[in-house]
Amino acid sequence: MKLYSVNSADKVLHSEIASVTDEMFAAAVRTWVTLQTRTGKSKGFLYYFDRVPPMPNSSRYGAYHGADLFYVFDAMNYHGDWAWGPADQKLSDTMIGYWVNFAKTGDPNGPGLPTWPVWNPRTQLAMQLGEKVGAIPLPCARRLDFWDDLFAQGPGEIK
Repeated sequence: MKLYSVNSADKVLHSEIASVTDEMFAAAVRTWVTLQTRTGKSKGFLYYFDRVPPMPNSSRYGAYHGADLFYVFDAMNYHGDWAWGPADQKLSDTMIGYWVNFAKTGDPNGPGLPTWPVWNPRTQLAMQLGEKVGAIPLPCARRLDFWDDLFAQGPGEIK
């Protein structure tokens, strides 16, 4: 309850979405990139996408799973009636630069782009892609630790 701020009825949906997102996506991705860093042959990179696309009811959905695809594939014209702006195009251009570099070299970094740190489980720096672009401490790390601890306990052992 403390981690997801369920302190009023209007927060229930937001808290449920945050907990499901953390459980199904974020915890699994952080675990994967940590294992990749330890045992893989390539470096791992993690990002935290927080740009809310300018869609109807955007405050209800926030930066939902898959919203980053509009930016990575410069697909904003797909929803031409949304209020896309210059900041959206700039983010799209930046993300495309990272993805192209990663496809070519296995590293998203390149000239003219803010430095994207290699994932390190000790520092847990992720690349923020949204209103701002830059390396930040993973914002949801404490909640992800909760899920890791819960899954590590095994079935029937939840405390």
